[in-house]
Amino acid sequence: MASVIGEAIAAKVCETAVDMAVQQLSKQIGLVINFQEDFEWLKDELKFMKGFLKDADQQCVQKETVKQWLHHVRDVALLAEDIFELCTVQPLYSSRHLFVLTGNRLVFRYKMARKISKVKDRINFLIGKGRQLKISHDVLSGEGASDSTFQRADWKRSSIVPVDSHPVGIEAKVEDIVSLLEKPEVSVICVVGMGGVGKTYLLQHVYSVVKNSFEKSIWLSISQSFSIPKLQHDLAWHLGLRKEIVDGDVTEQLAAQLINAHLKENKCLIVLDDVWKPIMEGNLIEKLGLTIDNNCKIVITTRNREVCRNVEAEIYQLECLCEDDSWNLFCIYGFPKCKENRPPEHLVDVARNIVKECGNLPLAIKATAASLASTTLKREWEPKFRQLQKVSTLNNPMEVLKLSYDCLPPHLRACFAYFSFFPGNENIECEYLVNLWMGEGFIPEGDEQWDVGWNYLYEIANLCLVEIWEEPEKKIFGFGHELKKYCRVHDLFLDLAVYVSKENKCAFDVEEAFQEFPNGGDGWCRILLPKKSIGKDIFKRKSFNPASPRTLSLYQNYIGTDFPANFFLNMRVLRVLDLSNNDITILPHCIGEMKLLKVINLSRTKIREMPRCIRKLSRLRFLDISWCPINELPVWISKLKSLQHINVFMTSDVNMITRVKGIAKLPFLRTLRSGLLQLSMENEELLKLEDVGGMIQLQELAIRVDTELQFKSIQRGILGQLVKMQNLTMVNHTFQISQNGTDGGPDLPLSFPLFPEVLKTMADLEKLQLENFSLTSCLFSFVNLRDLRLLRCHWSTYPQFENMLNLVSLQLEYNGSCTELPKGFGNSGGFPKLRFLLIRDFPRLVEFPELENGAMPHLEIFQLQLCLRVNKLPEGLERLKMLKEINYQLSGTLELRERLKEGGQDWNKIKACNPRVLITHRN
Repeated sequence: MASVIGEAIAAKVCETAVDMAVQQLSKQIGLVINFQEDFEWLKDELKFMKGFLKDADQQCVQKETVKQWLHHVRDVALLAEDIFELCTVQPLYSSRHLFVLTGNRLVFRYKMARKISKVKDRINFLIGKGRQLKISHDVLSGEGASDSTFQRADWKRSSIVPVDSHPVGIEAKVEDIVSLLEKPEVSVICVVGMGGVGKTYLLQHVYSVVKNSFEKSIWLSISQSFSIPKLQHDLAWHLGLRKEIVDGDVTEQLAAQLINAHLKENKCLIVLDDVWKPIMEGNLIEKLGLTIDNNCKIVITTRNREVCRNVEAEIYQLECLCEDDSWNLFCIYGFPKCKENRPPEHLVDVARNIVKECGNLPLAIKATAASLASTTLKREWEPKFRQLQKVSTLNNPMEVLKLSYDCLPPHLRACFAYFSFFPGNENIECEYLVNLWMGEGFIPEGDEQWDVGWNYLYEIANLCLVEIWEEPEKKIFGFGHELKKYCRVHDLFLDLAVYVSKENKCAFDVEEAFQEFPNGGDGWCRILLPKKSIGKDIFKRKSFNPASPRTLSLYQNYIGTDFPANFFLNMRVLRVLDLSNNDITILPHCIGEMKLLKVINLSRTKIREMPRCIRKLSRLRFLDISWCPINELPVWISKLKSLQHINVFMTSDVNMITRVKGIAKLPFLRTLRSGLLQLSMENEELLKLEDVGGMIQLQELAIRVDTELQFKSIQRGILGQLVKMQNLTMVNHTFQISQNGTDGGPDLPLSFPLFPEVLKTMADLEKLQLENFSLTSCLFSFVNLRDLRLLRCHWSTYPQFENMLNLVSLQLEYNGSCTELPKGFGNSGGFPKLRFLLIRDFPRLVEFPELENGAMPHLEIFQLQLCLRVNKLPEGLERLKMLKEINYQLSGTLELRERLKEGGQDWNKIKACNPRVLITHRN
């Protein structure tokens, strides 16, 4: 009887198990069958969540429970976006008919369907939770900035303001520091002041005044986290001790001895900027190996007096601005469109109250003023004053800066937070930053995406949250320079960006990145570990936090070990990967599974071959392999259909790109950054001139014209479709050179071909470098030209450069026939924006025209090189108030050099009008 009952029970259990298995199987099959419907639901839900979060970001949410709920909504939105984008790049889901699906298609659908199901459950849970909290759009209302605060400023790409354009209340302080540096008994100066008071800004001015008075001038940014070996390596690069210290892999003690011995032989200025805290044993100066004597001057900026406790230093306490300077600074940034930056009468009282609440702190004044500059309505200024009254500037200036961040429109908040991608005190190349934003999806897709990204950057700069400047970057090979745009955030704003990023699940610590995410969350969204001195033991770990990050930065960690095969295994939704400045030699093949990857930076690594796995990355937009020992660009590069930027500059073969014809098949390629391209006209297997002519999206190109056939093709308009070109370098090698130069000058060409007028179609051209051309008037059709470099170029009639209204940099090099620059060079009103002027290798040049009042009003640097016959500099040069440097390297007659020596007639004349001008001559 018992056995019968047991068999019945067993049968019932089996029946139940079968039913459960059938139900479960039916459920799983249902997931696959309903996938397309669920996918469309996810698409609609994602659109709704993004809109909802955008509305929430525009408000000032006060309730902590609502903030936590919104954090969970953001987590789900990110997860939903990852699933949606994985589906859009994966063709395995595309068939609508179940019976057509086989193998991989079924597996992919099933996996994605399960993920969508989990997202559904979480969204339903959050909806219920939101009802409990009674959350609606009304709950999100608060006292925030009005819509008018979010109006976009009218920025133009050609109107970047230098960082020192408004030096208020700084002149006397610069003189104080310079005077201390001139005292023989003072070796170390410690500039102490609170965050945001302007320590770095002050030292930048001091540095520009005195740097050329020393044989070596070195600026080291220290910030919160630093390592002695890393700083010693930086010093070694500046001092020419790379082989002994960096490549030699020496101990800290030996590196300090080598640095100390080298510094004793040179007159040096060393700035240690932003030292946060004293090291536990000894002092920073001794640890680095710096000398303390009359030969070496050391300047430290810090918020903490204890930093200099073990050093015999002259302490300079930097105080906040006085009331008058505070008011003047506020007016400059708060009323840029008003006459003489004076406020309208109805805003004077509230503006003065706001200045008072800023506590005379320059950074707080600039940020607060800039956030109000777009409106003159009193009803929009008064809420800002009430907000400022709630925080104490001197006790916590971060609260004031946070108010400026809160005023940002939603599309700029993520962009601002992304400055945390870079280490502290880093000069950030603007172009790379915009590429990162595009890779992260911060900028809407479209033909104008690049310009929109730049506008975002200018909007943030307009609010004084970031400084943008342009400077001439010395060319690595050859002479001259190229204008580069950089930006930088103040350390307090960087702290704010890091704070905001941490709220949005960014990991900035090595150990933190490997730990389970707190409170059982979805994991880190971004892992940012630049310059963290990551050790080799990191590779003993299996991987980072199980959830996939969108960004991984291991920039400049000197990693000398290759990644294990499973290191990136959990990073399927990665968008940005920066491994630059490391000693890795290969990449794991699993990189090819990161279907959403848009940015890969491998510059200055030791990778010798382009990883084949990269060919799978159909969304890749930015690829940097510059300064790598890669000897060949692969044929499969043409498979990367979304690629917009390729940087292969200074790989082992700078012309390797011409051997890959497939490069012309990249429909969206915008920047082709390499050495000069030597293009073929006949070989069908090589990249030809006509191939380049069909790359209509190109905005940057450097080519070498080697044959008459190539030049005639250009004259006929083969490059005429490149109407979006912004940066063009063209070197002509189609002429004969005479064997004998005259008067010791360079060999003279028998004839120069005319610059092709058909290139006038490149109306947006901003940078132009030409070599070995005869110039025509068509040069002046490039009205947006900002950077012009002419090497061995001939002109039969004088080109009126002074009428090029947007020209910022002009470099004229190698002209063996010019004896005198035309008078137009000195015309009043000429060169209205010119900041950098270089005249090089004019062996017959004797003199310059006089500069009339109003000529070259913004000129900062005047360089004269290899012009031995020049007997006088331009009359009126002393009147240029913006002039910072005059350099006459290997130039000028003996009489001129005597007059320009310290104490000479011309020296005294120039210094009397502009005492801060540096006048240097190097043989």
